[in-house]
Amino acid sequence: MNRESGHDARSAGRGTKPLLAVLGLVADVVAIIGVFTNPSPSIAFVVLSCIAIVAGLILVVRLFGRPLGMLALAAFVLVLAGSVTLAVAVTMRATATGGADAAGDDGDGVRSPTTSAVATTTPSTSPSTSPTSPVTSSTGRPTTTSRPVEYQQPVSYPLELSQGVAVDLDSRQATREGGADFEFVYPGGLNKRLHFGEGAQVASGTDVTLVSAADASPQNCASSTRPQERYVSGYFMKDGDVICFRTTEGAWAAVNVREWGATGGKAGVMDVTLWKPQS
Repeated sequence: MNRESGHDARSAGRGTKPLLAVLGLVADVVAIIGVFTNPSPSIAFVVLSCIAIVAGLILVVRLFGRPLGMLALAAFVLVLAGSVTLAVAVTMRATATGGADAAGDDGDGVRSPTTSAVATTTPSTSPSTSPTSPVTSSTGRPTTTSRPVEYQQPVSYPLELSQGVAVDLDSRQATREGGADFEFVYPGGLNKRLHFGEGAQVASGTDVTLVSAADASPQNCASSTRPQERYVSGYFMKDGDVICFRTTEGAWAAVNVREWGATGGKAGVMDVTLWKPQS
């Protein structure tokens, strides 16, 4: 009787191991997809990563001292993949809410943007003008001009930004405090995004849209049918896209993000083209 009971217990133990492997694998796959396709992963993906890690550790304990096999390999993969996914998810959530406290400054917490302006290589022969017909902005407010707005020749310059700074493109300032004249915040980290119109660091109601770099101009920015809200995520931008928006002084800016930066204080690198209105 005791032998039969022991045999049944061992059989039940063997049967739970594949189930643990399948459970952990499903949790890992869902967590990986959720984390790497969402710029701000929800807590559910963090929990799924933990489930995968726990399932893998239980398998390791149950297989300890036994010959290596497929289940042992599965346990290793579950723990490794779950740990990496958990670390990425936690980092992305932390930088999304606390980017302003991230490291990466040059003494005062800010890497100031480069101040030298370089004229574009192919300036137009006449000043740019905005369309005269009504245009609906990305915030839903119709904007109408009584006459065409003429713009100066565009200038282009690079920006190198520390994590957590707010940026004013008109004055080329970057500070952690920001203010009503600042257009966007660069959180840094793995988020791959710029924040517009939310929080005390930046102005509210900034019109933001996406256009292709080849089509960037005040006219095409104003008439773009790809408006963005609150933030722009690099994960959802197409190859060749630039981020286009009005500055607080009425200029149109096209921002091409060349490097989004990463953890460890690495700076974000961007190319800015600015069309200022004729005075």
